[in-house]
Amino acid sequence: MKNLSLILLVLAQFSCSAKEETANTNILENLRITMDTVSVDVGEELFDPASYKKRTLSRDGTRIFFESEGSKPEIHEINLKDMRLIQRHGLAEDGPDRVPRFGTAFQWLPNDRFFLFSQGIAGIYGLDGKKEQSISTRLAELPELETLEGIGYFPKVWLSPDGTKLMAIPYKHDGWFLRLVVVDLPAKTGKILELPALEMTKGYQVRWEENGVQYQGGDFVSGFLMNDQLILGSSSTADFYCFDWKTDSLLLVENEARSLPKTKTGSIPNNLGSEAEWREVSKRLGKMVNYRELLFDPSRQQYFRLATQNAAHDVNGNKRSDEVWLLVYDSDLRLIGERQIEGIVGFPIDPFFSGGKLYGSVLWEEVPGFTVMTLDF
Repeated sequence: MKNLSLILLVLAQFSCSAKEETANTNILENLRITMDTVSVDVGEELFDPASYKKRTLSRDGTRIFFESEGSKPEIHEINLKDMRLIQRHGLAEDGPDRVPRFGTAFQWLPNDRFFLFSQGIAGIYGLDGKKEQSISTRLAELPELETLEGIGYFPKVWLSPDGTKLMAIPYKHDGWFLRLVVVDLPAKTGKILELPALEMTKGYQVRWEENGVQYQGGDFVSGFLMNDQLILGSSSTADFYCFDWKTDSLLLVENEARSLPKTKTGSIPNNLGSEAEWREVSKRLGKMVNYRELLFDPSRQQYFRLATQNAAHDVNGNKRSDEVWLLVYDSDLRLIGERQIEGIVGFPIDPFFSGGKLYGSVLWEEVPGFTVMTLDF
């Protein structure tokens, strides 16, 4: 394992406009961040880590699994404690154990099983590559989900740890269909739940077509399963939805940082004519607040979220700087700390917590690696 250490500066810019009686509740007031870059010991194995497109963590956070979308489908298992490639697990390209290629879901399940989902194939697989359970992708065939007819793309899909509930957010040809689709797999029933607090996300999504190819960009909806809940958020707002898959209950959790706007404001064009137009719109979006997906740190039993605003660009349109903020919430998703971080542009790539540290993916000398941020506060 190779290691490069840096000290990252943190700006002490706790909002002066925050109420005096709550100022002392900011647990990040004395935040200090140490940033390392580490590479994974892959031994004599030869592969292209750029083929890593999706990842998932074991429940204890000590192992990370990457779905390799190279010439042959594989799952790569990495030990995060000693930064070592444990094993490359081969998957079937055809036959009864065939796995989805370039799918939209790759999720760890108890006993080292994995949920994979694409538009035509979905199921639960073991690390030996055997398909343990098939899952239908034709959700509109359920009577309660007939309104999904014609919606064949589900870019966000999750499966409850016990394999009984499938949850998805569909995408229509004209943009996101911001509803939560819930399927009870054993009962073969479904329901559609509205998400009105996230509807504003559509106003900050764009589409364009160039040379016969359709593109999309802008804000997005994110979600992850933790503590028997699917937590849904959006780049456009500080609020969350919590869906308890055991009780089928949906709860809106409203939040507002003292130093950041609660939501994006203003408008942008949604239908563009070229990538050049998208670059200009992207600059406007970079000036607005941009909330990232919620992350959970099991060691602290706290949730974290990164956010940016006020991006600045050079003459070529490349991002030069922006304000990067770290937000922390307690186990009930109440905001208990916020802090601006200086010295980085943008976010860690595909971030996650393990052992109390914030990781991000990176390529280092043609082997997989990670940025590792130690948060002391």
